[in-house]
Amino acid sequence: MLWADTGKPVRNAVVSRSWYPWELHPSDMSMTLDRFEVETDAHGKFKFGNLTETRYQLHIRAVRAVFEDTTERYQRTRIHKQITIPAANTAYRIYLGKRDGTPFAK
Repeated sequence: MLWADTGKPVRNAVVSRSWYPWELHPSDMSMTLDRFEVETDAHGKFKFGNLTETRYQLHIRAVRAVFEDTTERYQRTRIHKQITIPAANTAYRIYLGKRDGTPFAK
């Protein structure tokens, strides 16, 4: 995952994926969402395990912090984005930001 305007990695973004009823075990009462939510690493990468070949919707939440020299403060912007990934076993580049023209690119 990259910032659209700078091309730098998006660190610590939270990525949630859609899930299907057959992915839950009937005796699983813990309601842990570890399988359905991950965080991007220092390189903006993330990975979900045990996926089937189907479409998945991703909900991405990130905070962008830019230091402004004139005010000597950080300007923070919360970004939410939803996209649909057509295949599970493929790597994509996902771009976030104001100049974001496409949801993802192979």
